[in-house]
Amino acid sequence: MVASLCLRGQFLARLPRITDCENAKEPRLATVTIPALNVPVYKLLGGKLNDKLKIYTSYRWGDMPRTADAYRQRTKELVAEGALAGKYDPFFDEPDFEGYSNATAPRYDSDAFSRQAKLHTINNVAEMIRGIREGGPDFEICIEAHAKFNVDSAARIIKAVEPYNPLWLEEPVPPGNVDAMIQVQRLSSVPIAAGERLKSRLEVREYIERDALRILQPDAARIGGITELRKVAAIAETHWIPVAPHNPNGPVCLAAHLHLATSMSNFMILEEGHDRQAEGDALFTGGWQNSRAYFMPRESPGLGLKFSDDFVRQHSVDINTAERSG
Repeated sequence: MVASLCLRGQFLARLPRITDCENAKEPRLATVTIPALNVPVYKLLGGKLNDKLKIYTSYRWGDMPRTADAYRQRTKELVAEGALAGKYDPFFDEPDFEGYSNATAPRYDSDAFSRQAKLHTINNVAEMIRGIREGGPDFEICIEAHAKFNVDSAARIIKAVEPYNPLWLEEPVPPGNVDAMIQVQRLSSVPIAAGERLKSRLEVREYIERDALRILQPDAARIGGITELRKVAAIAETHWIPVAPHNPNGPVCLAAHLHLATSMSNFMILEEGHDRQAEGDALFTGGWQNSRAYFMPRESPGLGLKFSDDFVRQHSVDINTAERSG
């Protein structure tokens, strides 16, 4: 309601701030008000369309040599554990920031702001991706780039990994310039996935309508909650674009994404996020079952969460000293 009023006019400039409020309000409604109806949230979103929710593992390769052999072996282990897909950022490690800049400069040297990847870095990443593909011929590879590159580097990267048929290249260029992402997407059959940094359906609409991405990754904690994510998923559906929710957050956001994915016709795959067995057992009604392949829909009323007084006390934060993350 509040977000809809903002979109109508004079409050549009305040939309990111209002979105944050909506993000906080909706989970409270789902955990406090909806349980009184004695139905899970997904039934209020149209009902169950997906009996199980495919996931991709998050950063399960760990700290290991940046070689094809190492990644081949670890991928075989992941497949043996039941994993169907996985994501990591091959550009994220400290050593890469030297290759990521125009010179062998420290991580935060000004050269790094060029967003230019060196050829050595691109070749090294292609070798690791080759190892993953050889370790899992049917394993879906999700490559994270965290919006670090310029168009030239992103174009060279997407062409370098194309022979290994990854599921996607995520955020190869920063958001804000749709034309830049369009240039990269038109160069390759590898889908670009993006959306975690888009804060409303107005921002999402242009990326979808101008074919700047092929997989949408909205985040309920950032875009305005369950209702707004449901709306952008519907926009994507009209363009035959699948949705893979961005899900590195805590259990409340995970629960929201589970209900959305359960009821979403164009749901594709969900991010595993952090290994959360302990807090999952504490918060999810009926406990939490970890998996490398699928998460199951929640059948308890509301989001299917319960908050004990002990849990709240243990996780209380002093608002005067808390640091904002992200």
